[in-house]
Amino acid sequence: GSMITEVRDFPKTEAGIRDVIIPKSCEWILKKIRSMNPFGEYVFERNGERIKNYMFSRRLKRICKKNNILPKSLNKVRKTYGTILLDSGVSESIVTLQMGHTDIRTTKMYYYKDRNDMEKKMDVIDHVSNL
Repeated sequence: GSMITEVRDFPKTEAGIRDVIIPKSCEWILKKIRSMNPFGEYVFERNGERIKNYMFSRRLKRICKKNNILPKSLNKVRKTYGTILLDSGVSESIVTLQMGHTDIRTTKMYYYKDRNDMEKKMDVIDHVSNL
């Protein structure tokens, strides 16, 4: 069958139009990408056209395999990013901006797995079993 990928010119909501904070430790990556295509409109493009999601995912998977990293989908990477931000104590207002949401509840409902909470639950159960 054929694969249909929807690419939008605009995000689903206005919250998706945002400036994303890039850690200083990662700026070199963007500079390297920009130097490879200094006049490109998109960060990831080929022949002046933005790379489609499936192509980006395929390339990411190939790079992960080459470097012995367990490949993850872009959605899983996004979910992990949201979880790490929240677990690290980043303010909810910054998390919603980074994720492109208008409400932290959206992030928590779809993009957050409370890993710390599970660890605390395991500690409590371990403590009870030692009584």
